[in-house]
Amino acid sequence: MELDTIDISGLAFDSVIGVYPSERVADQRVLLDVSLGLDTRPAALGDLARSVDYARLRGELTMIMRACRFQLLETAAEALCRYILAPPLDDRAQVQRVSVRLGKPAVSTSLRVTREASEYTWSRHAEPWGWSQIVFQAKDAHIFRFGWTDAPPPLPADHLLLASGTAAIVVKRT
Repeated sequence: MELDTIDISGLAFDSVIGVYPSERVADQRVLLDVSLGLDTRPAALGDLARSVDYARLRGELTMIMRACRFQLLETAAEALCRYILAPPLDDRAQVQRVSVRLGKPAVSTSLRVTREASEYTWSRHAEPWGWSQIVFQAKDAHIFRFGWTDAPPPLPADHLLLASGTAAIVVKRT
């Protein structure tokens, strides 16, 4: 079956990304385009929960790119792909395929990668307060998802929390 495509294009934000010392001290413009492959037929009757809330996803991707100080476009693209392809925390549709295009216009460079959900395996780890799940972990980026029953777990000051109900994504500032 051919997948439907939702395109989120033209995201632009300032972020620290690069390996050279001059790239590590100041934000630079980063461009992001994302293509989501999924079956949108269940949402055709107007049920957003059966699709992807792309306004929410835009905010989450922006938060990840601004919080993580990626050294390579390749690392950033893989982190975003893994985040998008992770099993849904709520009732939204599962994205089956994603293409991410990241660009650094100041150096006329861009990277496009495509990943499938079937390439990854996911597991949740029991915690005293609920569960945790590693979405992506590299030397310059740590992205986790947490779920809890009563209250979010305490986090160190270098972690950002984007909560929704009884679950959250957590990004460790690097």
